Amino acid sequence: MEPAVRLSPLAVILALSLPASGALAQDVPAALLGRWVGTGTETDGTTWPMELDLRADGASVWYPSFPCAARWLLDRALGGATVTGVESLTAGIDLCADNLALQLRAGDKGGLIVEWYDANAAAVARAELDRP
Repeated sequence: MEPAVRLSPLAVILALSLPASGALAQDVPAALLGRWVGTGTETDGTTWPMELDLRADGASVWYPSFPCAARWLLDRALGGATVTGVESLTAGIDLCADNLALQLRAGDKGGLIVEWYDANAAAVARAELDRP
């Protein structure tokens, strides 16, 4: 049996920063672009750190405590600064929920709010992020 290949978090983030082919039409407000860090909270109260690099062509996300990584394929802005999309795991697929719908929007205090939804449109988690 061959040993499992382990990638450093930096290698995962760098790999995720490559443009996605066939990405959905995207309309991310310029004010939301850039690096974000913060804490997510599941509906049962479980919390976890996350790091997000949000670009016009999508996003790369790292959840270091699981560890999982994902690419966000962003669809469109709804009513100004709310953007919808889907989270597609690229690492830790057996550790985290895959293909969750998400919405992100500017927070009231200048941060970023992310909310995830399952296939039944039930909220499963929420994160509050700030610029590092």
